[in-house]
Order: sequence, then structure tokens, then C-alpha cells
Amino acid sequence: MEKNGNLFLQLPREEQKAIIEAIIFASDDIVTFKTLYKLLITNESLPPVELNEKSSDDELTLDDEIAKSINFTPEILDEMIRDINQDLINTGRPYQIVNYANGYQFATLSHYGQYIYDFLKSKTKRRLSQAALETLAIIAYRQPITKAEVEQIRGVNSGEIINSLVEKNLVRIVGRKEVLGKPLLFGTTQDFLKIFGLRSLEDLPKLREIDEIAEELAHPQKEEETVTFSISKEEADKILRASSKFKLDNQDDL
Repeated sequence: MEKNGNLFLQLPREEQKAIIEAIIFASDDIVTFKTLYKLLITNESLPPVELNEKSSDDELTLDDEIAKSINFTPEILDEMIRDINQDLINTGRPYQIVNYANGYQFATLSHYGQYIYDFLKSKTKRRLSQAALETLAIIAYRQPITKAEVEQIRGVNSGEIINSLVEKNLVRIVGRKEVLGKPLLFGTTQDFLKIFGLRSLEDLPKLREIDEIAEELAHPQKEEETVTFSISKEEADKILRASSKFKLDNQDDL
């Protein structure tokens, strides 16, 4: 097949969908619109994917008129992904294409999760300690943030934990703070979004929501227990008479 920048756009829509599905299926990492545009429209060679790199121009910016004229925009890609997913649903496939960290990747449906877990549970898992989760949460909500600022919030030395998070590719160096000594600034990676199932940092739970959940867990509200039973009319009359007598007796005591 000849490599032509316009060839993809000349193909029938069903063939375009098949190509996009094949690329996403074959990729171990998320596939962004920018990647697909370079590969299918401009035929630029793609460098190795580094999920922990984040440029200032993550989103491909195109002139609106040019984007419309070539008939390949992020909106059109989203529509194709929806069509592919609908085809997968119609054929009863156990997976869908999902949107992670502003890109696309295949993922199995949630109700097959237990089977997959049983299959993979013998493999070594990357686990995070409570301290690591706490540190990761601070970085996620306060990024960009320095090690000293993390330690000020936690009250303990956190250098080793931050280094561990960097090694796990959950945290990365994003720059230096313009203060004395120019300490390193840390932020989360695309892998962080992917592992926690977030499209972007805006999907993080609001701190107010976390406080409310914590409050509910600490002080669960007990539902009032009620008992329903049946009695005859005669028994009901006896209860009413006894109740009336009790009220009259109490009034005499006042």
C-alpha cells in the first residue's frame, strides 16, 4: 500500500474505523488524537511514547477551516470511537475503547473484572503503602509541589517515598521553583491518570466530597428499626382503653 497523506481520508468510513480500532488495539499505551493525526494524515514518524513527558502543547492545535476541510477533527474521532464501541456492544465483545488521560485504549468491561483478577492475581502487583498513597494524594492535589512542601504537610521526611513514586512512574519532575536553591517541582504522570481511571486531573474528587465521605464513615447514621405486626380490632380497642386510662392516672398525679 502506497504511503499517501490523503489515502486514509479517501477510504470508506468503515475502513477508517477499522484502521483506528487496529491501531488502538495494537498499542500498549494510550493513543491520542495527536498521534493518530500524525500517523494517518501527515505520515510523520512517531518517536517512542513517553507517558511521563508532558509538553506545553499536548493538544494538537489546527486551524478550524483546515481541520474541517480534511474531515478529521477530535470531534470526528470521538464519533468514530462511539461507533466502534457500539459495534462491539452489538457483537457482544467483552471490551470497549475507553478515554484515559486524553487518549484512547482498549479495556475489558467491569463485570469481567473478577475473572481477570483471578487470572492475574498470581503475578507480582505494584502496591502502594499508606504513606505512599498519602504522598501521592498531596502531590496530585497540590502540584506542582516541592519535596519540602510535601514534608511540611505530612510532617515527616518524604524524600524516599517521592523517589519510589518517581520510579513507579506515578510522579515526575516538572521543573524547578523560582526560589532560593531552585528546588525540584513534582507532579503526577499520565500513568497516574491511567491507573486511577481519570481522564484528567479535573476528574479528581473534590476535597469537600472526600471530607463528606470520611465524615459518613466515621459517624454512620443508624436507620431507625421498625417492626410491623397485625392485631385484631378487639385487641386494638383494649390498647386504646389502657392508653386512655394511663393518661388519666398521670393527670391525677399532677
